[in-house]
Amino acid sequence: MSFRIAWTELVHNKKFSLLFLINLMVGLLGFVTLDGFKNSFQEQLQNASKRLLTADLSVAARRPLTEAEQTMVRNTVGDSAQISPVTTLYSMAASSSRTSLVELKAISPMHPFYGYIELESGERIEHQSPLTSELNREAKIWVAPEITLQFKVSPGDTIKLGEQSFTIAGVIKDDSGMSWAGAAYAPRIYMGQDQLEATELLIRGSTAWHTLHIKMPEGADIEGIEKALFAILDNSVRVQSYFKAGQDNGRLLRYLTDYLGLVSLVALFLSGLGTFYLFRSYLSAKQRDIAILLSLGMQGTRATSIYLIQLLMLGLASALVSILISVLLLPQVTQILSSFSPIEIALSIGYETMVSAILIGTLTPLLLCLPLLIEIGNIKPSALFQEFYNPKLRISRGRLLGFLPAAGGTFGLSVWQSNSFLVGSLFFGSLVASTALISVLGFALLKLFTAMNPKSLSSRLALGYLNGQRVSALSCFLALSLSALLTNLIPQLENTLLKELERPEGEQLPSLFVFDIQEEQEPGLRQLLADAGIEINFLSPMIQARLKEINDEPFDKGEVEDKFSREAQREQRFRNRGVNLSYKPELSYSETIIEGEDFSGPYNFDEGKPGELSIEMRYAERLGLEIGDKMTFEIQGLPIEGVVKNLRKVKWNSFQPNFFIQFQPGVIDDAPKTFLAALPPMPLERKNELQGQIVEAYPNISMIDVSKLVKKLGEIIGQMSQVLRIMAWLSVLAGLIVTFSIANHQTRQRLWDINLLKILGSPFRTIQGMVLKEFFLLSFWAGGIGMISGLLASWLITKFVFDGLWSPNWETPIASLIWIVGLCLGVSWLASTQVLRKKPRLYL
Repeated sequence: MSFRIAWTELVHNKKFSLLFLINLMVGLLGFVTLDGFKNSFQEQLQNASKRLLTADLSVAARRPLTEAEQTMVRNTVGDSAQISPVTTLYSMAASSSRTSLVELKAISPMHPFYGYIELESGERIEHQSPLTSELNREAKIWVAPEITLQFKVSPGDTIKLGEQSFTIAGVIKDDSGMSWAGAAYAPRIYMGQDQLEATELLIRGSTAWHTLHIKMPEGADIEGIEKALFAILDNSVRVQSYFKAGQDNGRLLRYLTDYLGLVSLVALFLSGLGTFYLFRSYLSAKQRDIAILLSLGMQGTRATSIYLIQLLMLGLASALVSILISVLLLPQVTQILSSFSPIEIALSIGYETMVSAILIGTLTPLLLCLPLLIEIGNIKPSALFQEFYNPKLRISRGRLLGFLPAAGGTFGLSVWQSNSFLVGSLFFGSLVASTALISVLGFALLKLFTAMNPKSLSSRLALGYLNGQRVSALSCFLALSLSALLTNLIPQLENTLLKELERPEGEQLPSLFVFDIQEEQEPGLRQLLADAGIEINFLSPMIQARLKEINDEPFDKGEVEDKFSREAQREQRFRNRGVNLSYKPELSYSETIIEGEDFSGPYNFDEGKPGELSIEMRYAERLGLEIGDKMTFEIQGLPIEGVVKNLRKVKWNSFQPNFFIQFQPGVIDDAPKTFLAALPPMPLERKNELQGQIVEAYPNISMIDVSKLVKKLGEIIGQMSQVLRIMAWLSVLAGLIVTFSIANHQTRQRLWDINLLKILGSPFRTIQGMVLKEFFLLSFWAGGIGMISGLLASWLITKFVFDGLWSPNWETPIASLIWIVGLCLGVSWLASTQVLRKKPRLYL
């Protein structure tokens, strides 16, 4: 019986049902689409992860693995495992016309164990292909298509790598082992492992990844072997299963979808605000019906169950509609996000997403409207039957605790969507604080409107209704303000980040970042640059080391296990990375000491004390380091001790040689080292000419064109910002639907007032002007406060998160305010005009 009554009432209240469904559906739409994308992408990434790694396991280090380490690997994986060495490094390639940085991958005849490399000639290279054996016998290479365009070469032409010239044997059409990250920095070239020595690129100290790719027999415990290798190998050696490698390749896209998920929660929150308002108004209108049911003997719990069923039915319907629309939107989402994916994606809405959507769709209105359902039991039938009693459903202060489940659900969704307790908590706290602040400002504005006394009748009526219907006014105000905040925040952050990349705090970016400079090459390179009239900026030594102890305790590199939060995942990767040390007599302009004191001077061996250390502040936070802590490193088998003297902040976007750990001069100066350097800005032609001169004199030295890198990073930031803006405008759509719902409901509630005004001779223009002025005031002030809040939030994030110089874009706030006000006026006109045009006699 309860179900039949609930269904009948929903059918008889079609407008309420439709508005409720649309409100909730829009809020669910972004969540369902993104969740479907994430689940589908994760599943396909896992299926493709063996092809991405091209093996079951990899063991890699930024140095050649020792014989002892290789023996440990062979003993752990067993005799039935196949092992293939791969060496990866960045180097300069040269042709007769130009030079450029490339990613060089030297492979064995067994590569790849899984996946394939397809050439434009139609040849497909798989495990133990004859073409891979040919690559190891002869000086031949396969090149990425970008190489042919940059160097204007084709198959049969030659390219010089180090001291050896290679013939292009093929152009890569498709590479299943190409990760997004590799493609971002430089185009790839494949060569034979047996040909690498002839290039003389692997001079001692050169930066390269030396990797063993391992194929295990069918049924082997890959995860168990990974843990065993992780436990016995040094912390400078990285052990990865195919699953972990796939996760790393998809890291950027997962971070992006994490934050997109949080933005979609704002739309869900705004939709929840609209559904709460609609259901409150609906219940207020139904109080007499409820009183009749109660007076006829129906129990209060059963009366409550009718409206509980209605919420569940509407929530389920909203979820199903959002799933259907998400299926239609997925191709567009795939197209937008595909540039961040290491694999081709064919998306679909899976069962997990459907179940999540249905649960959230049904629980969201239920939790939000729980305090209203509780109030049904407080309805007194005797009072409602009084002739002039005008019922209004109010939530008593004691019942406000009924919102706690909704708050808990929002917090849980925030943590779940961000995969981070820290980010989820910050987002939830920011949402609560923004809601509270905007509500207080909105209430203050309504108080201010009370003191105003305009001459125009329509203006006086608009102000009167705003003050008389504060719940609806504040709901609309809050929805529009939060929407405006989001639409302003994202473009401001994008503009600031791009400005910081292009010109960090007024400093000029270097033109070239030079690395792999050998110690014996440093004087000659200085002379070459001096002859060309170029001064080296911040030539910095780099010494590879291992962190062995902190405060005489062995350094813990953690354990191999799946981590839920992004912070835990970053912490695990951070602890497993190698350590590069440096030293310099003074700080560069990109470094600032924030705690402690500067070095006391050159190290004095006679004192017998540990050397002084300067630690980058975020590095210190991750390792829990403080001033006075002792760190023990191992360099070429020798222990070197240091004590933390200061913590410093580093502007990494300066693209100067900077390090997490720096010794005072004199401690490690005699250790084997390579050098890094930054060259000052110069014209493009001069830069290309200089690169050619350096590569000709020192083929092993590599250079990154900073302007190209900044351009690439700018494109990535722009693409990410575009996606975030789309989600922000989904929040605007949710806010506008809330506005439409409120405008339509308020206009219908005022039918008798409007009818009376018409009978008294008020023209249609005056009555419509009342509605439009009411929503103009709301949208203008809400948009303005949201705009200012977005600017303030971007300033806070820039200052305290990015440590950057705030660079606002003033066009976006003005444009967003105009758009929001215009759209809000259009929506309110659309919601009210049909009701306003009805004849007065229909209501007499």
